[in-house]
Amino acid sequence: MPLEDQLQTFCLIAHRKLDHCRRAGAGAEARRRLSPREHQVMEFIAAGQRPKAIAQALSLSEASIRLYTQNARMKLGVTTNAEAINLMQEDV
Repeated sequence: MPLEDQLQTFCLIAHRKLDHCRRAGAGAEARRRLSPREHQVMEFIAAGQRPKAIAQALSLSEASIRLYTQNARMKLGVTTNAEAINLMQEDV
């Protein structure tokens, strides 16, 4: 393999590793920024609970649960609950 190709391969691997480390660090920082209630709601979602059941368990409205969920996803930088749960479970 020519030196140029080896260097390009090395750079691609290094970039992927650095990107992974950056995302993992950002995820841990974002998790610390979640409010206690947002974290609690995301734990219920991770356990498979639906917003209506979470609202009843926490004596809140279903709209509040959806707002907490939306805010948590925004803070974590993801678009779906599954992504948020996966990100929260990393580094645990």
